[in-house]
Amino acid sequence: MLSIVAIVVAGLSALYTRRQAVATAGVHEIERSRRLDERRPRLSAKVDRLGATSGRLVVTLESDEPLSAVELAIPEGQGVTFNRNVVGVHPVRPGDLAHHAFTYDPLLDKPTGIRPRESASWAVDIAEKHVGTLRLDATCPGMAGESWGSVLITARVEPDMGQTVF
Repeated sequence: MLSIVAIVVAGLSALYTRRQAVATAGVHEIERSRRLDERRPRLSAKVDRLGATSGRLVVTLESDEPLSAVELAIPEGQGVTFNRNVVGVHPVRPGDLAHHAFTYDPLLDKPTGIRPRESASWAVDIAEKHVGTLRLDATCPGMAGESWGSVLITARVEPDMGQTVF
């Protein structure tokens, strides 16, 4: 009889230990997710005018952790697209507009990351009718394999000074 009670107690103890382990794992996952969100990259951007229909998009990493890459998307309908003849712009078919780009090191001839307070730039095409503030969506993989999707960036589009009336 005593051995049956010991077996029941051992079984209940094992069940309790398993539940505690599952609960602890859940707490660790919540903490990991919270820390990941606290470390979410902060990026700033601007579009410098180079001509009536051309410009340069400059994106700067404002947060303190380097990123292994930055993938950018310009949602359609804003009147600004990546110049498709530039390294670091996802290839498109002739006649299509380029809406996706990534950080690229032309000296190493490969995709690259970005360090804190470092900037990356791309040539952009600016339509006659365009937004004053460009919205961008970035995907940012970290150096330790983590990744942040949908990092929103806004960039002021410099006005065309050739269109300014004095």
